[in-house]
Amino acid sequence: ANINVRIAPFNTVDQVVNHIKKVIKNDNIKIEVSDVNKMYKECDYDLEGYKVINDIVYKTYDNVVAAPFIMLGGTDARHYNEISDCVIRFSPVVVTSAERKGVHGLDEKIGVQSLKKGLEFYENLLEVL
Repeated sequence: ANINVRIAPFNTVDQVVNHIKKVIKNDNIKIEVSDVNKMYKECDYDLEGYKVINDIVYKTYDNVVAAPFIMLGGTDARHYNEISDCVIRFSPVVVTSAERKGVHGLDEKIGVQSLKKGLEFYENLLEVL
């Protein structure tokens, strides 16, 4: 069996392997770690880039404040970690539970109003840059 695991910043590969062994409850199972992508540093909230995104979220979404969250997607952002002090993994669209379940699946979609707000976010960002 192949198990694809996204490891949160507060866990290690060994902790996850030990948890899997505990759940399986079978000492005859061999676990082999085949591919590990390193976790990347968090963006410092005091950096200008984070403040810009927070300000634009506040403007676009009528006084909503951006809050840190672990983005589970394997995004292209990983390619920029070597050249930037602050890589923000962020999507400026609001999705429902049903839409979130359909990500990368059949009939993947978001609502028209959510798309419009996402575009508004990028327009506001371009005005600042």
